[in-house]
Amino acid sequence: MDESDGRKVRNICILAHVDHGKTTLADHLIASSGGGVLHPRLAGKLRFMDYLDEEQRRAITMKSSSISLRYKDYSLNLIDSPGHMDFCSEVSTAARLSDGALVLVDAVEGVHIQTHAVLRQAWIEKLTPCLVLNKIDRLICELRLSPMEAYTRLIRIVHEVNGIVSAYKSEKYLSDVDSILASPSGELSAESLELLEDDEEVTFQPQKGNVVFVCALDGWGFGIAEFASFYASKLGASATALQKSLWGPRYYVPKTKMIVGKKSLSAGSKAKPMFVQFVLEPLWQVYEAALDPGGDRAVLEKVIKSFNLSIPPRELQNKDPKNVLQSVMSRWLPLSDAVLSMAVKHLPDPIAAQGYRIPRLVPERNIIRGDDVDSSVLAEAELVRKSIEACDSSHDSPCVVFVSKMFLERCVKDLKERFAKVNLEVSPPLVSYRETIEGDGSNLLESLRSLSLNTSDYIEKRTPNGRCIIRVHVMKLPHALTKLLDENTELLGDIIGGKGSHSVKILQSQNPSLRENVDPIEELKKQLTEAGVSSSSETEKDREKCKTEWSKLLKRIWALGPREKGPNILFAPDGKRIAEDGSMLVRGSPHVSQRLGFTEDSTEVPSEASETALYSEALTLESSIVSGFQLATASGPLCDEPMWGLAFTVESHLAPAEDFETDKPEHFGIFTGQVMTAVKDACRAAVLQKNPRIVEAMYFCELNTAPEYLGPMYAVLSRRRAKVLKEEMQEGSSLFTVHAYVPVSESFGFADELRKGTSGGASALMVLSHWEMLEEDPFFVPKTEEEIEEFGDGASVLPNTARKLINAVRRRKGLHVEEKVVQHATKQRTLARKV
Repeated sequence: MDESDGRKVRNICILAHVDHGKTTLADHLIASSGGGVLHPRLAGKLRFMDYLDEEQRRAITMKSSSISLRYKDYSLNLIDSPGHMDFCSEVSTAARLSDGALVLVDAVEGVHIQTHAVLRQAWIEKLTPCLVLNKIDRLICELRLSPMEAYTRLIRIVHEVNGIVSAYKSEKYLSDVDSILASPSGELSAESLELLEDDEEVTFQPQKGNVVFVCALDGWGFGIAEFASFYASKLGASATALQKSLWGPRYYVPKTKMIVGKKSLSAGSKAKPMFVQFVLEPLWQVYEAALDPGGDRAVLEKVIKSFNLSIPPRELQNKDPKNVLQSVMSRWLPLSDAVLSMAVKHLPDPIAAQGYRIPRLVPERNIIRGDDVDSSVLAEAELVRKSIEACDSSHDSPCVVFVSKMFLERCVKDLKERFAKVNLEVSPPLVSYRETIEGDGSNLLESLRSLSLNTSDYIEKRTPNGRCIIRVHVMKLPHALTKLLDENTELLGDIIGGKGSHSVKILQSQNPSLRENVDPIEELKKQLTEAGVSSSSETEKDREKCKTEWSKLLKRIWALGPREKGPNILFAPDGKRIAEDGSMLVRGSPHVSQRLGFTEDSTEVPSEASETALYSEALTLESSIVSGFQLATASGPLCDEPMWGLAFTVESHLAPAEDFETDKPEHFGIFTGQVMTAVKDACRAAVLQKNPRIVEAMYFCELNTAPEYLGPMYAVLSRRRAKVLKEEMQEGSSLFTVHAYVPVSESFGFADELRKGTSGGASALMVLSHWEMLEEDPFFVPKTEEEIEEFGDGASVLPNTARKLINAVRRRKGLHVEEKVVQHATKQRTLARKV
């Protein structure tokens, strides 16, 4: 492909919430520019892009599909993507392959949860978006809005979509301002001002031409430019000036033939915005003339005559007024011309798009200090990057293959029905849990006091040979700190592993929302300091004391776990090196604190004790203590699931070998292994002592249903242990929107049960949200009189939800489960009569 051919290509995808009209819009674009593969009469009914039988049966797009269109001299590669949250991977694949996006929004339903998701995906993939407001006809026929009410609604939707995009741009904008102001000169150059002005621009502006208003079902649509060119000769104004005035608070005064703002209107003036007067009111008149029984047919004839529309008489004489309206509107304002002309004008060609998309798709590779990489590999990678950036399709250019995600469910179905055609036994889905202790971690000061080695609240273990005594303290970390550690596991792993600079480059290339010119390591360090005390509920004096204590602890971070980068912390003990009984404390080293920059990498001052054999042996046990911590946090005591949000302090006292000297060989194995096992058992026992709890993953669920199905929907939610957050009625419709949290373990089969329970009247979209602790005590046994009266004695208490989840995981892993072998025992009876 040479450069002239590349400039005539557009790679675009259609993104929207479910049932907002993506496939119907694609039908009309194919009917007009698809080379005759679809008749215009079947557009919107055939659903050409839904090629799977399941898609046609369920009337929902499940797989992304593509087609090549020809519009004037341009070639457009169009991808129709699903709108349901369950098929979000198809959306991400379509976005990755495209350079621009048509974002559809229903004019009645407005912005939904998936609209947020697709805008976020377009921002991450650096797609240039255009906005398509669909189903304008519903404002006229269903909601019966006046032109002024419809205009207010359209402005609100455009403003809401712009607000979503501006939220993604705000962080980058602020970082650009900071970097410019922090420059050595300290002055704003012309280029800097231009950069800031560009960032301040609103993304979607109808007067710019990147917003169109359409009715995909009837096949008509328009942008501001179409009406501006039509009224230019009538009003005696330029089309460019009219295009800027046909949206927003601009008014036309017939007496003076002037376009003025709202402040220039006289008091009591009944002037309407120009968009209402010159765009919406003519549309409303055409609809009323065609659909109302007593409508003025002269309006339709005037439109046909004014625009020289070629409509067969048999279509105008059709007894169905809807068909007559569709014939007039689709020829007056063709949908394909409005959408495709916008795509050609405002969406980039592949050569222009790769200039700013290539850093994310194919990051530039650099040799990091200490890495032994063949220079030829880097040269080949650089060749690939430059070839993609230039859209080089010559014979000498490298071949790049894009591999998308494969789903197990789809693979199993294909094996059963298409390829192997045999029955396959598929195990139930595996759900991950976490283990923690009781409490929310908000009272950090009290937790820090319990973590002190001077308290008696600890678990003590001794190695089998008796030489090493292990004492473990545990506390609950604040939720904000736990979440921060959990979300930054990859960055923490690179920092601790010595690949911090490499991680920074990868993050900046793959995450455009990350503020530029900001060191992620320094940002993480700042957040760790603030997260420790942000959720604290103490007084101001206690908060200052808590901040001081927390700052001291941040200098003693020995390790993170599990896998050296999890949301659990091991603090190095802070005590005397040599105890009164002659034993030596294994102090450890704040390795993670040094990597994060909380403390300098300093070596301990040599002393007389450091020259002894006992000191050397204590140093060799440091890795065993860390390994024991890693094993404990990787498999908790409840059901061998990873621990979550806990901090440990391990105090290991090593006694001299002379006190345990014996002539017999070691019967308990290698001493380092004994210490590792003792630390692991002590950490698990400390968790059991602090009232352990199970932590489960939660989905955020958005449900839409009619009022008559609210009762059955809530019944399904209650059976799934869902937590309802809010319920509200959608503006302009009779549908209700309900937000809830649903446990991941309860989500399997949820959509089918919801569909059956509401007779198909409710739909749900789910996205992974967060981890949440289950408050129930898995070891609850009634003890007080009130508890015994409510739950009965311990023998008759049924296992609670937490215990059921734990038993299910233990049973799956082959661990011991305490349960009755015989549930309903009866005396054995035989038919034989023995004398």
